[in-house]
Amino acid sequence: MADAGPPVIPIIPRTAYLTNVLLGTSVFLLVLAVLTLAMRVYAKTRIAKDVGWDDFFIVLGFVSWPITDATLSPQRRPPLTACRCPRSQTGPFG
Repeated sequence: MADAGPPVIPIIPRTAYLTNVLLGTSVFLLVLAVLTLAMRVYAKTRIAKDVGWDDFFIVLGFVSWPITDATLSPQRRPPLTACRCPRSQTGPFG
């Protein structure tokens, strides 16, 4: 029996909307985290002139996060339109 590949999930407008909401929320929180880190580093280095080990580990964790995320995340699947499915199962965008 031939390998059918990954299961196809039809893209409906509600799914597309929720994906955009999730992406927008994630980007907002990431920008907020970067601004918070920048303000903390600025305050510790310029204003207080008192940098401690906690600041070092916060910056180290923030810098190493993308590396850890890239190595531990599963590989991305091909887009849904790349599957070999009959035309009736590809959905309105396929």
